[in-house]
Amino acid sequence: MKVFQQGTVGGIEVKNRVFRSATYESMADEGGRVSPAMTEMYTGLAKGEVGLIITGYVCFASTDNPSARTVSMGPDADLSALRALTDAVHGHGGRVVAQLAHVGSQLHGAPSGEVFAPSAVVDPVSGILPMSGEARVEGPIEGRRRLFMFN
Repeated sequence: MKVFQQGTVGGIEVKNRVFRSATYESMADEGGRVSPAMTEMYTGLAKGEVGLIITGYVCFASTDNPSARTVSMGPDADLSALRALTDAVHGHGGRVVAQLAHVGSQLHGAPSGEVFAPSAVVDPVSGILPMSGEARVEGPIEGRRRLFMFN
């Protein structure tokens, strides 16, 4: 069966075709940092022979988290915890990629900072009026750079 054969996904070599889909796990700590329990869960998936693990939401900034316990890659992100999670998965032959997310005005609860979206239109669900994405670009770009440079 091909499901147990090696393959390549987007240039990433995987040991099999068993994937864990992007699923919100609510396991980051309140500050948006990878928790020990989260690392343990992903390590367990790799030990169980999951070839490619797609994480739950990973946001670019702490102000962009859709809800509590979502991993943030903002300026205050703990890259050492992300590295430990990645190393643990790799140590068991698995690969891990991030589900990158930007929720804009679709936040749950009150925003903790500036909210930006593609256009400055009141969101009918949250009632939030975001700034136009062009009004504040530097922060998100830095967050994306940190994500893509993390290897």
